Amino acid sequence: MEKKRLIRITKNKVFLTPEMSLNLSQTSLAGIHLSFRSVQDIYFEVEVLDYNKVENKITLEVIDYQPKDIEKFKEQNAKAPVLFVHFKPLKWTYIERHLGSYTKSILLKEGIVIEDKAPRANQDTEKSPLSTFKSKAEEYADKLSQNYNTSIPNNVEFKQREPVIEKITEEAKVYFKDADFNLGFVAFSYKSKRLNNTYNLKIENYFLLPEFNAVKSYFPKAFGGKKQFTINITFTLKDKVVTDIVTTSIEIDGINENIIDSIKRERVANLTSTPLRKSIDKSLFTSDDIFNSFDDDLKDGNVFNQTEEDILNFLIEIRNVRNAKHLQFLSGSKHSAKQKLRFTLKPLFGFLFFIEGETKNHFCWELLNSHATYLWSFDKIEADVKFQFKRVEETINIIRDMGREAYKNNFKSNKVDNDLSFCTIEHSNINSAIKEGFVEWRHRLKERLV
Repeated sequence: MEKKRLIRITKNKVFLTPEMSLNLSQTSLAGIHLSFRSVQDIYFEVEVLDYNKVENKITLEVIDYQPKDIEKFKEQNAKAPVLFVHFKPLKWTYIERHLGSYTKSILLKEGIVIEDKAPRANQDTEKSPLSTFKSKAEEYADKLSQNYNTSIPNNVEFKQREPVIEKITEEAKVYFKDADFNLGFVAFSYKSKRLNNTYNLKIENYFLLPEFNAVKSYFPKAFGGKKQFTINITFTLKDKVVTDIVTTSIEIDGINENIIDSIKRERVANLTSTPLRKSIDKSLFTSDDIFNSFDDDLKDGNVFNQTEEDILNFLIEIRNVRNAKHLQFLSGSKHSAKQKLRFTLKPLFGFLFFIEGETKNHFCWELLNSHATYLWSFDKIEADVKFQFKRVEETINIIRDMGREAYKNNFKSNKVDNDLSFCTIEHSNINSAIKEGFVEWRHRLKERLV
């Protein structure tokens, strides 16, 4: 790595290149005792002291706290992965101006910053009247000290004063939307009413991930509609200086697999009712892009890395789905592992399965709670599968515009898609206690999967 580089700090993230950034929690500056100003970007020139290839850990020393040439930062590239940044102690008089909040005593105690007294100006060879006066005053003070010490009897013992320790406890509420989720903890700022100071606090919970910042709005629903979580803070002061802070929260401690699972379910349930962004011009979606197609919190992406099958199974589980057996059969027994399951959002939420027959490729469209299966078949040519998906997507767009019944009627009269092989398979007697409608549907489907 280059010995000297620039770093940028923006919104408490450390950027080593324009593309590579780490949260403050991934550096030795992590903690509850400092945060950087967010009004503008902060640039430091640093020197690379060491790089640990095993831990992907880099050690940096800030050598210029206000570099003038910051344009070269845009040209920096990463030559090796970095998972943690260790900073040599920062000089307090230079770093303080860049901080939004801090607890200086703790920063000094933990060695994150060091006091750096400004160097004294060079003294002239000839002492000024003022310096002469100071030296005489110091000499006189030394004599007084010596006289005082010699006047103290030898049998007198001086005991060191015990420090005054006190604890202050406060309770408050914090909005979920104002919390910053990190790997194993949640962080937030809090202004103490008793101490009249702002502190960056954190509460640990190993279930937490940075990805939860994208779904913060779902936590209130998981906790019965409460938009805030309650925090209890205990400050320990030594001679009026805060030396320790302990923060707890019943709600944050309560975030576990069940809470996370309920959020997953809620997001999947919203897929069937949330309006699409107006700019979306496609009809087929995979799990990787479906969450980014909506106008609300879903647009933050597939936070939980749910597969297409996860989404299908969630929907069957959380809804009373009329054609659940049909969907499970198509997903588990027929859909080809070579292709991802696709979703359709309009005209209704549905699933497009890809089924390989011996001589043909079949595209099976099954809508959620529908009354029929739509089946298009193409000659089995491996190179044309991508084109075939595109053709089915165009056909679904036609159905979206004219409606399913109109499409079926127009297909029968050769007005649309007269070059395609298409049929529908009704879900007959699906709830009948006498006839097994699913078995009949499955038989009719298999007949066509040639």
